[in-house]
Amino acid sequence: MKKKILIGFVLMLFIVLALGAVAIMNINQINQSWEDAEKKGAALVDASQDLLVAFLSCRTGEKDFILRYSIKGVEAAKEEYINARFKVSAEEAKKALQWIKAIKAQLDRMKAETIEVEKIEETFDRYVAQVLSAVDDVEKNPTANDDVLGADTTDFVKTAALIKPLVNNIRGEGHKIFEEYVAKAHVIEETTRNLMVILLLIAIVLGAFVAFFVLRILTQAIKTLINSVQQITSASAEIVAASQEQSSGAREQSSAVAETTSAAKELSTTSEQVGESIRKVSEVAAHALAGMAKIKESLGRTNQMVSSLGEKSQKIGKITDMIDDVADQTNLLAVNASIEAARAGDQGRGFTVVADEIRKLSDSTAKSTKEISSLIELIQHEMTNSVMAMEGNLKSVDDEARLAQQTAERSKEIAMSANQQIAGSKQISEAMMNIDEAMKQIVLGAQQTQQAVKDLNKLTEGLNHLANQLK
Repeated sequence: MKKKILIGFVLMLFIVLALGAVAIMNINQINQSWEDAEKKGAALVDASQDLLVAFLSCRTGEKDFILRYSIKGVEAAKEEYINARFKVSAEEAKKALQWIKAIKAQLDRMKAETIEVEKIEETFDRYVAQVLSAVDDVEKNPTANDDVLGADTTDFVKTAALIKPLVNNIRGEGHKIFEEYVAKAHVIEETTRNLMVILLLIAIVLGAFVAFFVLRILTQAIKTLINSVQQITSASAEIVAASQEQSSGAREQSSAVAETTSAAKELSTTSEQVGESIRKVSEVAAHALAGMAKIKESLGRTNQMVSSLGEKSQKIGKITDMIDDVADQTNLLAVNASIEAARAGDQGRGFTVVADEIRKLSDSTAKSTKEISSLIELIQHEMTNSVMAMEGNLKSVDDEARLAQQTAERSKEIAMSANQQIAGSKQISEAMMNIDEAMKQIVLGAQQTQQAVKDLNKLTEGLNHLANQLK
């Protein structure tokens, strides 16, 4: 059955396309016939009419010259009637002849042979030459008017008498060609009309045939539709119940997801606070580490200064030893000087006094150097204790700096872990928000499904009613 309907539709489509193709083809042929009638037949009539008008204008100029040259004079009459009228009309006649030649070139061979345009052109050129020759003779010998005009007039008048019948023949051929093309267009139009009526009748018969089979298939389809509508009604009730359950479950899930999202946000906030505290601890540890480095640097410089002072105190000790040696030698020299002064008697008594004073001074110097040496030894002992204490402080500072470095590194690791925990909390929060949004979409989809099922039920009721009407 379906195959027959398909064949019927294909045939109808083919007939419609054939109607269109035939119509377009014949319309083109009709247009071409009318165009040929206009461009060839009517144009040939117009061109022959222009040629005849130009020829008659030449005859008028020629006759006016013959009648009036004796009154106006040859020169004036030639300028007015020959140059201004006759020659201008002759040029227009030549243009009309060229137009006729162009139209003749477009015609088929049989029609072109009936148009004797070359004969007209030859005769017209001979007529123009004869008139101009007669005018020249009159201009050369104006007194012998009758003799000149009598001989020449006979020639160009006879020639002129040949032109008009030839032009009328061409005009007649133009009318004939125009009527042939018009008749051809009418024949094509009539043929097209008859063919389209036949094809239209065939299309109507095929349409009725196809409509009969379509009606049978439509009846079967209506029965199937009724069964399908009943099945859809039953399935839609089940879909409504399932969508209600889905909507209820989605609401509960959405509530749970909202609580989880809130907890994730609180965890993220707490993680951010912990991360901030750890960041501050890391900053404090970094500051402490920098302070320890400065303390270590300061103790190092102090230790260097103390060491330098120890070295200088040792140099001072060497100097006091040298002063002590000098004092002993001075004392020995003073004793020797006293002995020598005693030997000198009264003359050396003054020198003895000086030697005693020098000896006393050397004793005092020796005593002072011993005190200085004792004091230097005490300073060196204290410096040694200070150096040992500073080395212990440096070791403590190194230990504290190492502890601060470890604290800073661990703080950084804890901060990184806290940041990862914050990022994870945010991701969890975003995922929960997305899930919550999805749950809302599910609820909305379930509601839309319920509405769609309700609309479907209404539609099935309408289809059921329509199917019952079509039974």
